[in-house]
Amino acid sequence: MNFDISDAVFITIYTAMVIGSYAGIELLLPVCASALYPFLFYKYRFEPDLLGKNIIYLGGLWLVYSLLNKLKTYHNIDTSNLVTLKQNLILKEDRLRKSLKYVSMDLKRLNEGYEKELDMFETIRSMSKAMDFDAIFYIFAQKLQSVLEFESCCFILFKIGEDNVARHEKCLCFPQPQTNTEFGDDDITACIRHMPYEGDDKQLYRVWANDKSDITVYCMRKINDFVPVLFFKKLSDTYSDEIKPVLLPFYLEMRKSYLFEQIRNLSIIDGLTGIYQRRHFIDCLNQEMEESAGQNRVFSILMMDIDNFKDYNDSYGHMTGDFILKEISSIILNTIRGNDLAGRFGGEEFIFFLYDTEKKGAVSMAQRLRKNIESHTFSIAGKDLKVTVSIGVAVYPDDAKDSQSLIESADKKMYTAKSSGKNRVIS
Repeated sequence: MNFDISDAVFITIYTAMVIGSYAGIELLLPVCASALYPFLFYKYRFEPDLLGKNIIYLGGLWLVYSLLNKLKTYHNIDTSNLVTLKQNLILKEDRLRKSLKYVSMDLKRLNEGYEKELDMFETIRSMSKAMDFDAIFYIFAQKLQSVLEFESCCFILFKIGEDNVARHEKCLCFPQPQTNTEFGDDDITACIRHMPYEGDDKQLYRVWANDKSDITVYCMRKINDFVPVLFFKKLSDTYSDEIKPVLLPFYLEMRKSYLFEQIRNLSIIDGLTGIYQRRHFIDCLNQEMEESAGQNRVFSILMMDIDNFKDYNDSYGHMTGDFILKEISSIILNTIRGNDLAGRFGGEEFIFFLYDTEKKGAVSMAQRLRKNIESHTFSIAGKDLKVTVSIGVAVYPDDAKDSQSLIESADKKMYTAKSSGKNRVIS
């Protein structure tokens, strides 16, 4: 078959039709087709064989056109899907990044909350282990200072008397263990007025602030007849939520310590006189004697007996005798020094331990006790009674070097005082 210019024209027209259709120039399709078919029939009208061959060419080129058109369609679909998929992936990535950001923030908050809870648990455990009133307060104050700013903090335990007057029972200060406090009578009156009601179980404390003196008062719920009160000087945030989770365990541990101290006192304190029982006194004496033996220290023992005590019981009854014992115990506690010990040895006998006191000082203390009791008027049931005592003095290590011998020495001297006319001191 000869290839002439007419074939070239045919191929060019058809190729233009196919390429134009694939390229999106849809107008070329009808134009080229309308030019191609008349051209074929005119050229090959007298040559049927060549017309058939050209029809085959036309069919092949049409097949190529169809395949190219399909590829174009698939390409457009795939390209569109890829763009959509990419956009979806970008959106999902943004959502994932935001979710991870929120998860990270939540995890950070959880870690901070866990650390706070763990720190609070350690604080509560430390307070629970302490059991001592002073130690509990200082653990609480140190913890509170880590979350709040304040210049100083004082804990006062008030006892409400029958006259509704608040009196100091205990005073603790932080950071300096000072005994004087920076509040006045107005602050004390206000804290008692703002005391939570006993029946209100939900209200642990009430807050009162004195802007003039920069004093903030946290008055807590009563424990029996005692009112625990916290005084803050220059507290940074009076109504801070940070104080609540610390204050509750402090109150509970303080209450537990108070109850523990009450139970302990029942075992070592004489219920009638309010001074140490004989057994606890002797335990303290033995401990002090061991310490004094290694340090060459001197101390003294006083043994005191109420003169004619049986006569008071027989004449006025045992209630009067109990009243006399209570009154004498009160005189004793107001007379001896803060570091000395007093105990009820049995019946109407009392025993005293005087730290770092030689014979001269012990005799002076014994005379002071004797005179204070002698000058006191015991008024009961419309009667004014006078009471005297006899006291014996023994000194360690001059009179004895063990506790039993020392007590026996003081006891013998006390009976010597009674047999010598009573109301006197024998050393």
